Amino acid sequence: MAGAALVVEGLFGVLGLIPREHQARVVEVSVTWNYTTWLNTKQEKVKWDRLQAARTLRDGTHIEIAVVRFVARSWKFKMGRRKFTDGCAVRPFC
Repeated sequence: MAGAALVVEGLFGVLGLIPREHQARVVEVSVTWNYTTWLNTKQEKVKWDRLQAARTLRDGTHIEIAVVRFVARSWKFKMGRRKFTDGCAVRPFC
């Protein structure tokens, strides 16, 4: 294949089909972020979320996740109502 390329180049050189002056321009390429980048990123996030949802439903871990979220939210709500002074709760059992 390389030999064929050399033969074609030689043939074009003999026939004068290779220009002496080239008018090609070299343009610097830069990476840009446009709206399609953000759309592609969002699409991949949606795909990943769907995959994770399918896995949790298949494995049955969605119930465990729901329980953990409920406990975390209720603890956060309860801790938000407490009044703290010097690191000790004024009403520890509310």
